Amino acid sequence: MIIKQLSIAWEKVTGNPDTVPLEHRVFNAINLLSGIFLLITLPFNLYAGLYRVCLLFVAAIALVCYLYYLARYKGNYTTSSFIYAISCLVLLVSSYIMNDGINGPTFLGFFVTLQMIAAVKPRKKFGMWWLLHIAIAGGLLLFEYDNPGQINHAYINKGMRLSDMFFTYCLTSLLIFFIIYYLRANYHRERILAEKHALDIEKKNRDLELVNLEKNKLFSIVSHDMRSPLASIQSALELLSTDEIEEEDRKAIKKELLWLTGNTSDMLNNLLLWSKSQLDQMTVKLAPIELGRALQETLTLQSKIAEKKGITLSHEIDPALKVMADIDMLQLVVRNLVNNAIKFTNTNGHVAVKAFADGSRCKIEVIDNGKGIPEDMQEEIFKPKHEATYGTMNEKGVGLGLVLCKEFTERQKGSIGFTSQVNVGTTFYITLPLA
Repeated sequence: MIIKQLSIAWEKVTGNPDTVPLEHRVFNAINLLSGIFLLITLPFNLYAGLYRVCLLFVAAIALVCYLYYLARYKGNYTTSSFIYAISCLVLLVSSYIMNDGINGPTFLGFFVTLQMIAAVKPRKKFGMWWLLHIAIAGGLLLFEYDNPGQINHAYINKGMRLSDMFFTYCLTSLLIFFIIYYLRANYHRERILAEKHALDIEKKNRDLELVNLEKNKLFSIVSHDMRSPLASIQSALELLSTDEIEEEDRKAIKKELLWLTGNTSDMLNNLLLWSKSQLDQMTVKLAPIELGRALQETLTLQSKIAEKKGITLSHEIDPALKVMADIDMLQLVVRNLVNNAIKFTNTNGHVAVKAFADGSRCKIEVIDNGKGIPEDMQEEIFKPKHEATYGTMNEKGVGLGLVLCKEFTERQKGSIGFTSQVNVGTTFYITLPLA
């Protein structure tokens, strides 16, 4: 729990990994660690009598705080990182002169500063900063060699100098450890995210390929199967345009024409709705609706279709039932389920629609005594068919009705399922939340 809270606090002060680039977060961390490092060294320098060094470090702490604010909260990383790098060099030069030159701990600071600059500066500029560090370090050594009297030997005794060297080494090594650990942890995180992103893209590509394959097959089926009803409609219209047919034949042709156009319209409607749903252009508008009233017109129309085939369609819906649903989607689902039941039920058969409350949900059942679904087809029943489907009187479909039923039911926070037995019948059911 404590580690998690510390991790959250650290993320807050360095920046959110999802919004702040790694280089910027590293720079924020370096600013914070530099300030802590300088603050820790103050008591030791006071004890050692290095008062001018203490004043220099106090000024450096104030500058580090300002640079952190400039970078973290103003987003000015370029300027603040440049000022930080130059200030480090100025601080190191001053510390070298004030703090025993080559015999002091300043050269450790050059090494650490170079590591920190390497962590935040672009690679193409790192060579320049390395040369600058080498030039300044070499210049200081030459300066001390030519002007040994200009170097301040502030240590009281050898023990104090060695203690300062050891203390500085401990802090600088700890600082380098934190920087390397932070970089490795972030590299590991970025690698995992990159791998996950690559897997997601690969999965989406596979899904798109499958959808595209299904789409091509479906449109191939539709383009083939639409020709037959359209050709029949054309032939019927040509016959009706002549005066050589009897009135009874004319009525029969009109009846057949009406059935053909209705069936073709349903095929096209299902195809268009499926295409639209695949493009994520369907908007679900859930609202409390009275189930009986919402399905009344749909069931009346389906009753006429069933009657023409010699099938009885009955419905038993509690008039008090209210569900949370999209009325257009619900009507489409029930229409497809009932139409499917009629399609696969023989003449003199029976289709029943029942709806009732089942706990906190409403259950709608469409029951038929048709030919049933073979077991080897049941697992694929809610997937797009790659071949046309035929009813008991050769009613043709493109195999999208049940696909739409499943997709639209789930979009309404519902579920769909079925039970079936060959030559006995099938029951499809959907559940929706009660309003």
